Amino acid sequence: INGGNIRGSYERTPTDIQLKLVEGKVPTKRDGPITTDDTKTLLDGVIDEDEIFGRRKKRPYDEIDININEAVSPIQEQSSPVVVAEKVDNTLTKSYQYLTDVDDGSNMEGTALFWHIPRSGGTMVKDVLTKCRKAVLATDAGRWTDEGSAEELKVISINGDKYVNVDMSTTAGIERAKLLGLGSYEMADVIITAYIQQAASLFDSQHHGRAFTLIRNPVDRAVSMYNYLKNNGNAEVKKLTVEEYARSPHVENNWMVRFLTGKLAGPLGDDDLIVAKEVLKNKFVIGLVDDKSTSMKRFEQYFGWAYTQNPTEQYSCRKRAIEKDAKTGVLKGSESTEVSEGTDAYALLYWQNQLDMDLYIYAEQLFKKQGQELFPNLEGVQ
Repeated sequence: INGGNIRGSYERTPTDIQLKLVEGKVPTKRDGPITTDDTKTLLDGVIDEDEIFGRRKKRPYDEIDININEAVSPIQEQSSPVVVAEKVDNTLTKSYQYLTDVDDGSNMEGTALFWHIPRSGGTMVKDVLTKCRKAVLATDAGRWTDEGSAEELKVISINGDKYVNVDMSTTAGIERAKLLGLGSYEMADVIITAYIQQAASLFDSQHHGRAFTLIRNPVDRAVSMYNYLKNNGNAEVKKLTVEEYARSPHVENNWMVRFLTGKLAGPLGDDDLIVAKEVLKNKFVIGLVDDKSTSMKRFEQYFGWAYTQNPTEQYSCRKRAIEKDAKTGVLKGSESTEVSEGTDAYALLYWQNQLDMDLYIYAEQLFKKQGQELFPNLEGVQ
């Protein structure tokens, strides 16, 4: 995976900013990570916030010391209804045409496809599926074995867990899986990948996928990613404070919107957010990291995953996996950093993820709506 692309980084110079100001366009954080030079250049210009933006609700970065609020484009803070505007890029949503609509009760067939958002409970989901359900997964296992270059699909065993010999962690690996017909065979119980748009192309009119995901507050996820990189040997990140990280090329920028739209680098806009919301609303069973237990129960009910081999032990296994993730989901230790609301670090990370924050708020609304409409009888389920 290309480090720059996976983080959605986009190199920009102060000259780029000045040209946009001359054209009367105010650059926003959607274009890529903010730098100190960007901020100074922006604040050198004469910007009338009320004239350009209109009044807006107070946001976490409004009182940051470097006063970046004058360069912020407004995104509605709260409670947009669970309805997406009609202006949708059909060329992007078409990428997901062979994923079953989440509310299509007439079509319950199809391979489960988990969109793995980094630092968002993905390991817990994998543990429940492999350790507790004994499911066969299509993940990145193919990259760790010679079978990953075989000319046919097969189920392999790694440490007692079963996987298909594919690598879903790269676009090249997904293309190989597609050529070998992964989406057409019922070899994998669940396909797991970050590259959700590319993985959707595994399916066709006769073989559909059914998508689900776990979503985490983007600022919390960004802090977790910082801790992960710092504690796992990234030499450059090790030298950075969390504030410095938030200004650096290493920080992720609107990761969710980028991966849903396939725009891994370059500028993003409101149209991209609209597409991301539309895809999330129509194609995904939403789970929240803040409520893993309910999320897993919903996934199990939606896909018909019953624990029948040894129910008592399997349910205990699931409980242990969820509790383990709750304890270790944010790295612990003397070098672990936590970020609180109201700090400059929080404001900067929020700034880096404005579109993702909007999408997260929307996902919370979808989670509630799906609970009412798709899972009304979940109360009391083990």
